[in-house]
Amino acid sequence: MRMLAMVLALGLAGCISESDELDPVNDQGERVSGATSSLNGFWSSPAGSSSNVRALIYNGIVYAFDDSNGYYGSTDLLSDGTAPTELFAYALNTASGIGPEVVADGAPSDYLWDVLLSGDNDVLFGPYSVNGVSQGNVRLEKDDTWGNQAPLRLLTSAGEWTNSSYALRFTSPAPKSELVTFKAVAEPDSGCSFSGSLVLENGGRNNLYKVAISKRENCPAFNEPASGYAGFNADGNLEFYLRSNNTSSLLFFSFTPPAGATPPPDTEPPAGETDTGTEP
Repeated sequence: MRMLAMVLALGLAGCISESDELDPVNDQGERVSGATSSLNGFWSSPAGSSSNVRALIYNGIVYAFDDSNGYYGSTDLLSDGTAPTELFAYALNTASGIGPEVVADGAPSDYLWDVLLSGDNDVLFGPYSVNGVSQGNVRLEKDDTWGNQAPLRLLTSAGEWTNSSYALRFTSPAPKSELVTFKAVAEPDSGCSFSGSLVLENGGRNNLYKVAISKRENCPAFNEPASGYAGFNADGNLEFYLRSNNTSSLLFFSFTPPAGATPPPDTEPPAGETDTGTEP
């Protein structure tokens, strides 16, 4: 009887372990359910709404910004379809002074989006509060870009990426490498520049890269290492969502690809294939 109990216990432990392995662990070291991971993707306030939120949700971690704040926090999709989203909001640093770049820092406010997943699982809608005081409603709609492939060749074969303030160039990866480096320099020349690396996330099967900024200097704000993610929006621009490694400051920006660059593929690789980003 004791032996049978031990066998049953080991079998149960094995099932739990196997199930746990199916659930990803996010950047905060938290295990995330498959339901919560279904929220992965890029979200925006609908056109014409009074808010102007742009957000990345990935394995329960949320990066977002609007016209007033940058946000960082977490969400969890519950069995009743609600997705309570707890965020720290940091005011935009209006002295950051580099064109389309968004820097958010300072003392945070506590935001709660008490939203419900609705529509065809592509709308988050519900009330929100600030420091416990109800403020109104928030509505976010999911882009249809998450299933797009993101091989490294989309970056390295294109040439110089630009926005109104920076020029950015990626290096070509070594054969079978899943990493490229990059450097951006402010235009006109203010001395502000940053550099870092970008690697495939999920083998390039989804519209997401993992980013590390190793050096950023001579900029009006946010001169520190950072990490986060990048992905393509519906217009084909490459968006970055970053958080300081040393403080709570946030950094967001986007780049337009060179004319004639190949747009991101709109389908996932065939089953069993992984895009390593080394194709010509």
